[in-house]
Amino acid sequence: MKAAITKEMGVKVTGVFVLIMSLLFSIYTLNAYADAVDDINNGELQLYTESISGALAAHTIFSEAIISYPDDPVINAYLAFTRMLYYAFTDESNGVENLLGQYGVSRTGDNSDTLEYHLPLDENDKYHVPGNAPTGKTVRAYLHYTLLNAVDESISNLDVTLDTWEADPDPNNRKHIAPVANTGRDMDLEIDYGDILLFRACLKALKSVILIASAYDLDIDLREIAALENLEALKIKDILNRYPNFLKLLTDFSNPAVNGSDLLDQARNNLVEAIDEYLLASAEILNDVDTESGAEELIEIDECDRQDEKWLRTSLTNIRNSLEGSGDPVVDIVNKKDEWIFEDDSTGDQFRANFEFDMSEGNYLALNGFNFVGLDGEIVCVIIDEDDHGGASLTGQARPTRCRLRASSQRSGRARAGRSRRCAACGRGAPGCARRRRASPRASADRRRGS
Repeated sequence: MKAAITKEMGVKVTGVFVLIMSLLFSIYTLNAYADAVDDINNGELQLYTESISGALAAHTIFSEAIISYPDDPVINAYLAFTRMLYYAFTDESNGVENLLGQYGVSRTGDNSDTLEYHLPLDENDKYHVPGNAPTGKTVRAYLHYTLLNAVDESISNLDVTLDTWEADPDPNNRKHIAPVANTGRDMDLEIDYGDILLFRACLKALKSVILIASAYDLDIDLREIAALENLEALKIKDILNRYPNFLKLLTDFSNPAVNGSDLLDQARNNLVEAIDEYLLASAEILNDVDTESGAEELIEIDECDRQDEKWLRTSLTNIRNSLEGSGDPVVDIVNKKDEWIFEDDSTGDQFRANFEFDMSEGNYLALNGFNFVGLDGEIVCVIIDEDDHGGASLTGQARPTRCRLRASSQRSGRARAGRSRRCAACGRGAPGCARRRRASPRASADRRRGS
């Protein structure tokens, strides 16, 4: 009987112990989560002031928070971002500003509206490099050691963010909503997988650039270069004769002893990764249809930018294929040009549109009569839609800030089915754009030539 009572009491004690420990663990977890949220809120309040001082304060907050929450995806993402701002704007010895200061460059202002950099100029407004300014060797050392290390650390932070979000089965947990209370915007801000992937792609591209610069001898006296430039006597040939090792690939026997070939291999691999991740990020952003209610996307590709972005994707894909050896070793970045003539059927007014970069941008010039779209201007938006119906004319509507046209490709006045093209433009002397809305004109488009 006694043994049975003891056993029963032991079971009860064990149960109570487990219950107490579970409660304590739950309380600790909730408190830890609350503390992490507090750090995120405090950091956002500083970061979204969109000031340099706020960004530096945010970096301090996230640098301290990462010690307690090394696996928090949001803290890691913000630390990666603010670290780069820290290195750009801190006046401490490891910052870019300190390096620029050695060449006499100073900064004023605390936000994008007031930010300015100033060169030390002499009485003739010529750049006067301080006498103790270091050589280009110092710049290379800063890039290769200090800045490269910072970029690597930020990439590692983003690895944590992306890995954590990928492993979470709930898609609602693969994003972060920065509330209006923290950002001061009109809507909440959604930061999601595509945004972080794009940021990591940019950092890997930056790393590639740093590795390329680090692979070459940059030991040159910048004071001498500036002096020759001020005298309008700077000649590249003379510089190369005076500094025969300048821009030569570094080796294990050079000073500094660096395997430049290995750095170029690393640069190539990082650039390939950057392009691959950009293409993935682009697809994520373009296909993102589940934006949180009441929020706006941090990054989105506007319909007016999609032709630009398509051209960029094509160019980057060709570069990647070349680097991997699966494409042409020589990559041509093609600037495809098109000339179109648009005519208002009701008045006969015409303007010529000159498009570049595969119909992603351009300008226009009125040919006869300025009441159609004005004298001339920039085409600020080009949208190409697939159209299975074709059509022999285009319609457009002038808006207070720009004119938008929708056109079907034609040759010799006949419709060319399959694609409809819509352009937006605004320029000097366009009354419909500058002052008022006007009725949509009927117009036809004639494509003159392309290259």
